[in-house]
Amino acid sequence: VPKPAAPAPPAAPVHPPAAPVAAPPPHNAPPPVRPRAWWHGLGVFVILAAFFLALDASATGRLTWSLVVVLSIAFIVGGVTTLQYLASPDRADRRPFVVGAALLGAAVLLLPVAVALQSAPTTTETFTVAGIPGITTLDLRVSEDTGHVSVGFARNPPFLVQAQVIHIGGLLSSHYPGDVTATNSTSGQTLTFTMATKTTSSLFFLAGHDIAVTVNEGLAVAMQLSSATGNVEVDVPAGVIVTTPGITTSVTTGNVVVHATDAAFVNGAWIQATATTGSVTISIDQGVVHAGTVTVQGTSTTGSVTFDFTGSTSVAAKVTSTVTTGSIRFDGTKYSGPADTLLYAPSSTAYDGAAMKFSVNLQSTTGSITLG
Repeated sequence: VPKPAAPAPPAAPVHPPAAPVAAPPPHNAPPPVRPRAWWHGLGVFVILAAFFLALDASATGRLTWSLVVVLSIAFIVGGVTTLQYLASPDRADRRPFVVGAALLGAAVLLLPVAVALQSAPTTTETFTVAGIPGITTLDLRVSEDTGHVSVGFARNPPFLVQAQVIHIGGLLSSHYPGDVTATNSTSGQTLTFTMATKTTSSLFFLAGHDIAVTVNEGLAVAMQLSSATGNVEVDVPAGVIVTTPGITTSVTTGNVVVHATDAAFVNGAWIQATATTGSVTISIDQGVVHAGTVTVQGTSTTGSVTFDFTGSTSVAAKVTSTVTTGSIRFDGTKYSGPADTLLYAPSSTAYDGAAMKFSVNLQSTTGSITLG
């Protein structure tokens, strides 16, 4: 009998091949941090300083406002450089600190000095016309760009006319001799004295001048005074002859003040005061009679107009006032009339019979008119 077959051995388990293991990504180390070069702050300062110095020199031919700007840049760059050094964990290289501290210290010490020097009056010039035989009349003409113009009188000075000019510097601006021109010429018995100023411009502000003119009281005088930005003041004392055309004053931005006390106005002379942005004040104290008519004109576009008048027997005034936006105020003890736009000092009857008459016209576009 055949033997039964032996059972087959169990099949070996089949395992799937293992997946290949991916290689770890390469380790990319960050590049080393390069320290900031110590001279970077100094380089920024040099570049900016050179730019502003060149800009200043190209405009004026001199170094003026740029000195203040350079010191301001030194303050900023020095402060930033010093703070960066103090905030850095690596302080082995002390050169950034030394450069920053040097710039900061120089700016702190010198910047206030530079600003004060640029902003203060430092230069004074005097222009004098000595006595000239036969001269009896002065034609005075002063034109000012920026600053103050004043005219006064002196008794028996050793000159006919003298003008003292103070050069005024503005912040980040400059001033120098030569920006004022003065000329004089004679024709017959008349001396013409002309002065004009040239404003020194800067990056932000303007410089200017204070002009004080002194006139010999023995001269009959006519004058034309103007200032683009500033004030104009005239004070005429007793006995000074104001000849035709008279006194003309004007400012664009500023105030005008004209005061006369017993001046010897010739017939047909005038006082004209004009301010575009500012006030006008005209004061006349006339106790001495000089026969004739004097025309007075006071005009302000955006400001007030004030007229003060004190007359005497045979001296009277007629005042016509015009306002667009504003009011008219007057002293009722001095003035009377049919309306505040037409007043007389002291009355229309006195004006008609006066030997010396002041015909006054006052105008204000945006402002008030005051009669005192």
